[in-house]
Amino acid sequence: MSRSVALQHLCGVGGGGAAKHPSQKSKDSKMTKSSPVPAMLSIAQFAEQLGVSTRIVSRWIKAGELSCHRFGRQLRLSESDIAASVTDE
Repeated sequence: MSRSVALQHLCGVGGGGAAKHPSQKSKDSKMTKSSPVPAMLSIAQFAEQLGVSTRIVSRWIKAGELSCHRFGRQLRLSESDIAASVTDE
């Protein structure tokens, strides 16, 4: 699966709905619209949703094709950054 096709599949670009992570809250949650918190996925969670290996995702990050956020030693990918990388192509 190519990077762009995989990212489009995850973000719901080009038809279908966006893939939802089980930890995402429903629309009925108590989160206010003024301070939305973007969903953050680990490399393993992101790779699993795309059906690719974690090594591939790490290569995309290292090549600058995906941006990520570092929290201590952990890397996280936000859904907004993923969607932005899909629309940049």
